[in-house]
Formats: sequence, structure tokens, C-alpha cells
Amino acid sequence: MNVAIYGRNFGNSFSGMLIQLFEELKENEINIYIDQKFNEFIVSKVFYHPEVKGYFEKELPEDVEFDFFLSIGGDGTFLESATIVRDKGIPILGFNTGRLGFLAYVNTNNLIWAIKQLIAGEYTIDKRMLLEVN
Repeated sequence: MNVAIYGRNFGNSFSGMLIQLFEELKENEINIYIDQKFNEFIVSKVFYHPEVKGYFEKELPEDVEFDFFLSIGGDGTFLESATIVRDKGIPILGFNTGRLGFLAYVNTNNLIWAIKQLIAGEYTIDKRMLLEVN
């Protein structure tokens, strides 16, 4: 299974959650591809070096078939994630590190449960449209 992870900088209160996420993915032998800038943030501020298969910046690698895209932040981060995924048909799961999320509605207390549900295939997909204005 291949998972892409994108996120924004956040406060120290979420550092433990982030480490749990990476450890759970590693334990389940999931290949992790992470946004380069988010990885730099994790290494410099969380002092954790996640084991990753590869990196991306603004675009996902074309030679990898992704099963999921994990967005860590809020609704703004979720919308940025949607512009990276575009029309590739990759489901995005948003983890909300803020107060209230409409798109990124999985709170960090349910993070491990949500990952286990993904791995077990016990989830539903809500289809959304991405509008582009020129």
C-alpha cells in the first residue's frame, strides 16, 4: 500500500500524534511518500525522522500508484491536498489539527483508529468536485 502525506506546520501539542501516525504506518508496512517541506518541518521541529519511500513537492510522483492521501492540518490544508491530487482519483483523508473541520473532520484522537479502518478497507468515500476558475 502506498500513502502520500501532506501537512502544514503545527504546534508541539500534535508532535506525539504525528509520531504515532508514522509508527502505525511503518508497523503495517505501508510505503510513505511525504511532501518535502512537511518532512523538513517534522525533522527540524518534531525531531523525528520518518522512514519514507520518497518525497514530492506540489505534484505526486507519476510512477507510483497511491492508495490514499493523508492531509494533516485543517480545511485549508485539505483543499491544498485536493490541488495536489487533482483528478487522479486518490481518496483524501483529512486529519484536523485545529478546532473545527468540515473537510478534515477526523480529529487527532481518532487517528490510529482511522488508519486501522483504512488498512482493513472499512471506509466509505464521499465524492467531491474540484472547481477550477480561470
